[in-house]
Amino acid sequence: MPSILDRDYPRPIIIPGNPWPFYVVIAISIFLFLAFMIYL
Repeated sequence: MPSILDRDYPRPIIIPGNPWPFYVVIAISIFLFLAFMIYL
């Protein structure tokens, strides 16, 4: 996936300070929290 993104759109990923890994971590933690609440 990252290689395809680098080939098609190299700029948004290489830009310093690009916050998308931060958003990915938030999305994963929200998903785990919701799954935990549903499991309970």
